[in-house]
Amino acid sequence: MASRVLLILCVPSLFFFLAASTKEYPGQPKIFDVRNYGARADSQRDNAFAFTKAWNEACQWSYGRSTVYIPSGIFYLRQVTFSGPCKSSITFFIRGTLLAPRNPYAINQEEWILFKYVDNLTVTGGGLLDGQGSYSWPLNDCNKNTNCRTLAMNIGFAFVKSSKINGLRSINSKMGHFNLFSVEDFNITGVTITAPGDSPNTDGIKIGKSSHMQIYNVTIGTGDDCIAILDGTSNLDISDVRCGPGHGISVGSLGRYKEEKNVQGLTVRNSIINGTTDGLRIKTWAKSVSQISVSNFLYENIQMINVGNPIVIDQQYCPHGQCDSPGKYASHVQIKDVKYNNIWGTSTSKEALKMQCSKTFPCQDVELSNINLHYVGRDGLVTALCENVGGSIRGKIVPANCRINLFLPSNIITDSNSTLEDKMQGIFQLANTTQTQRFHQLPLWILWRLWNSRNILYFQRRHVPWETTLQLAQMDLQEWNEAVTPSHINSHGTTIRSHIPNWRRPTNGWVKCNVDGSFINGNIPGKGGWIVRDHNGRYEFAGQAIGNCIDNALECEFQALLMAMQHCWSKGYRRICFEGDNKEMFDLINGLKMHFGAFNWIRDILWWASKFEQTQFQWTNRQNNKPADILARTPLQHQFLFANHFWVPRVISFALHCDYTSSI
Repeated sequence: MASRVLLILCVPSLFFFLAASTKEYPGQPKIFDVRNYGARADSQRDNAFAFTKAWNEACQWSYGRSTVYIPSGIFYLRQVTFSGPCKSSITFFIRGTLLAPRNPYAINQEEWILFKYVDNLTVTGGGLLDGQGSYSWPLNDCNKNTNCRTLAMNIGFAFVKSSKINGLRSINSKMGHFNLFSVEDFNITGVTITAPGDSPNTDGIKIGKSSHMQIYNVTIGTGDDCIAILDGTSNLDISDVRCGPGHGISVGSLGRYKEEKNVQGLTVRNSIINGTTDGLRIKTWAKSVSQISVSNFLYENIQMINVGNPIVIDQQYCPHGQCDSPGKYASHVQIKDVKYNNIWGTSTSKEALKMQCSKTFPCQDVELSNINLHYVGRDGLVTALCENVGGSIRGKIVPANCRINLFLPSNIITDSNSTLEDKMQGIFQLANTTQTQRFHQLPLWILWRLWNSRNILYFQRRHVPWETTLQLAQMDLQEWNEAVTPSHINSHGTTIRSHIPNWRRPTNGWVKCNVDGSFINGNIPGKGGWIVRDHNGRYEFAGQAIGNCIDNALECEFQALLMAMQHCWSKGYRRICFEGDNKEMFDLINGLKMHFGAFNWIRDILWWASKFEQTQFQWTNRQNNKPADILARTPLQHQFLFANHFWVPRVISFALHCDYTSSI
């Protein structure tokens, strides 16, 4: 009897325990396995209904984080949309493979898989999205048909906030892999995106009208842009990207539609771009209809490996012959405050640096710093093309022939239809703005150059174009600023100017020969001086020589360079960089200019260059060529015609010390 009473008392207690164990408590996570909703990993059955049902229940879970779980296996999906808002944080965990239909027309939305109106979403698991795009690529004619039918991208995120993608893989999209529209506070990391280099329009990550995003530690190789940044994007940080094949990291194209928004706050750093057609590209429509701006960009610490066009600003973009005349239209997109710092590597085209900015809205505040790009071909040297670019150059720049104006004050300055009075008024307006303190004295230098041009016209009957007058005034201002800029003491106790780029040591295994000429007049023989240092900046030897009587200063520079080359050859050096401060001479040697009067000099120099294993000819400013300049102007002792200085000449010891300490 007692045992029966005990059993009766225990049974209600057991029911109470079971009821309590099944009650949901706040903060309790829950997993929603798609198999429990009818999903099958047979790679044939459409699992969209099962996935959607699992998502809807997980999205309505209000007791803590929910997880939609896709296990290992191949799950076929025709198309699916996962909508919010959800009641709490949600994770979409993909361990297996999601397989798209082969038929591109089976998907009637822009993205095969779409997440929209969701906050606090995490997509992770290391799974694979297979777009099976190879069956669709032959149908893609968008490269020649402006009205082509767009195909679906692998996955999309629209109006999603405070979310992230981690460790996902995407292959063979039909037309693009990740599409992000109007997302905010969004991170992408550990992602791998793959498609053949010849697959059409398979962008890796496409971003539009989004803000506060981070993309880092990703590997992308496709047939289009690794990352495409469209209008309305702001505060985007990209780092540790391995890009290639593809079309590089691209901004644009911009300006085609009236409702477009500004693009601002882009950082791309610590990345490698390998085997792409383009590297870092900004492109705007020449025939633009919107007046927007592209601003506050930083490209830093990026290696280029056999890239077609490493650095590109293209404001003449007009594909498929939509502009009736090349160069007829000028983009209305304003590009400003763009910095390129420490970009190095190899280019498969001669024009490794190509900036073609708008004539109507020239690029402003473009800064090039420590650019070192080399052409891998054998049919010439690396070059640059820079048009309508305003900004500054710092440090070593290869290719060195990018002409960046120290200022481009307003459109009126570059407008060929405006009068000289209008141009002067625009210059004075610029000089009085707070943003351009270093240009306050520019009008004075322009007036000086105008007076100088007047004298040339009166006495020599030679007209100086106003563009040349402005460029010469800019050079005068730069030299003046260098002369009056306060100095500071570096860590070695040497006084150096704070803004003047230091003398740079040559590449490991090379030596550098700084050379200069000294010309007085045609009746006095021209002199030359040169100094050779190794890759550690250590002194090797120096030389001085008196040459023949020549006609002008340019020929004197050529003569000094020839004597230096012959001396270096006799010393047995075979990989050498020749550097000097006469820009015209180095532009002529590198094929950037033509001057038939210098033809014989250039022919002799190139003949001597062929006797070395490898040579480089590069320009530097006068400050960085000071030891050679001193030697060229210093008289030789005892009426000698040539001097080989095994020991450091006393006259250049201090300048040599400054170069060495500032290059550390």
